[in-house]
Amino acid sequence: RRIQVELADVRPGTDWVVERVAQIIERNPVVAVGARSAGPVASLLPELRGVAEDAQVPFEKVGSGDFSGHCGWLYDQVMVGALRHRNDPRLNVALAGARKHRVLDAWQWSRSKADEDAAPLVAVTLAAALFARRAEAYDPLANLW
Repeated sequence: RRIQVELADVRPGTDWVVERVAQIIERNPVVAVGARSAGPVASLLPELRGVAEDAQVPFEKVGSGDFSGHCGWLYDQVMVGALRHRNDPRLNVALAGARKHRVLDAWQWSRSKADEDAAPLVAVTLAAALFARRAEAYDPLANLW
């Protein structure tokens, strides 16, 4: 199975994130909402959890160990051609500037040492990994009448 990722939105700061996630949930079948437990989005965790719970969508707070696993998984999927994107310049810039940060015996995308803003790559990594883990529970045909 191939997974295609795309960025729904990219803006500076985080003040817009909760409202945008609520809009996406309202307009689309969403498998899960996830957010890193550290970094710029950490302050939004209670609000994001609330938006997800109000919509009866699972919410996952992703810690450093799990995120390292997601980063390795994404890399592997790209290397075997199982993950692609729509040639989005915002993601291309993040990929070109990506740097790895060692975490014990694993690694994750570095936000502080990257040559460009790593947020698009972090978002895609988390979204793709959460989708892949929950995809079997998601049946798009169940939404057809």
